[in-house]
Amino acid sequence: MEQSEDAHIDWSYSNARLYDACPRALYHRQLASSGDGWTTRPVRVAGQSPGSIIGQAVHHGLAAEIEEWRRGNEPSLHGAQAAATEGLSAAFNNKRHELPGEEVDSITSTVKAHLQRFFRLLWPRFSSHRYISHEETTSFTVEDTTVWVKADLCTRAEDGKFVITDWKTRAPDVFENQTLQLRVYALWAWNEFEPEVDQIRSQLVFTSSGEVVSRSVSQSELETLVQRIKADSRVWNREFSRSNFPAQPGAEKCGQCLFLADCVPGQQATSN
Repeated sequence: MEQSEDAHIDWSYSNARLYDACPRALYHRQLASSGDGWTTRPVRVAGQSPGSIIGQAVHHGLAAEIEEWRRGNEPSLHGAQAAATEGLSAAFNNKRHELPGEEVDSITSTVKAHLQRFFRLLWPRFSSHRYISHEETTSFTVEDTTVWVKADLCTRAEDGKFVITDWKTRAPDVFENQTLQLRVYALWAWNEFEPEVDQIRSQLVFTSSGEVVSRSVSQSELETLVQRIKADSRVWNREFSRSNFPAQPGAEKCGQCLFLADCVPGQQATSN
C-alpha cells in the first residue's frame, strides 16, 4: 500500500520523535493517518494501555477546570475529579471485557492521586497568571512546512513571561530529548505571540511527581530548530516509499510499536 506522490508529511514534535526512534514507524503512521494534513493524531487501536487511560483522564479533568478558569471561575479538585471520572467511565466501558476489577480500581486511584497532587503542588504556580489559551491544536509555517503544536496551557506570568505548559502524567524519561519539545513550543510562541525570545518560557509539568522542567531559549537555538525542521521536511517528503524510511529494529522498541503487525523487520527483531 503506497500513497500518492503528492502525500505530504507535516512537521511536529511527535513526528520528529517517532522518526528519530525509527523512520519506518513514521512511514506507517502516515499510511494510517486520516489524510487530512495533520499526521500526528494517534492511530486508533483496539484497546488502550492503563497508562494511556490515566493520561487521558487526567488531561480531561485538568482541561475541564482550566476552561472554568477561562470563564472566570475558580478551578477545583472536585470538578477535575468529576470530569476525569466521566472520561474513565467511557474508557472502562470500551474495555469492560479486558480490565480486571483490581486494575480498574488501581487506575481510578492513580488518576485521583495525580489530580490531588496537581491542585496541592502545581496549581499555585498558575493561579496568579493571566489565561491565554489551552488544549488548542494549531499550526504555523516554517518556510513551506506546516508545523503543528498543541499546548496544554498558555499563560502570561506576573513577570511578563509568556509561559507554555505541557502536562505529563508519566514519570520523567531520562532518555527523552525534552529540550526539543520545549524548543518547539518556544518557536511557536516566538512566531505567534511573543517577539522577545527572552520573554518565553516553556515547561513540562509532571503530575506523577510534581516536578517541573522549565526552560528558556535563545534566538540561536530557535534558528537551529528552524534549520532542523526544514531538513526533516526535505527528507520526509523527498519520496514517500518504504526505502526512504528505513527500519531501525530493536526487540524492546519494536515490541511496543503500534505498527509491528505491518513491519517485517520489527517482527524479526521481536522473534529472535
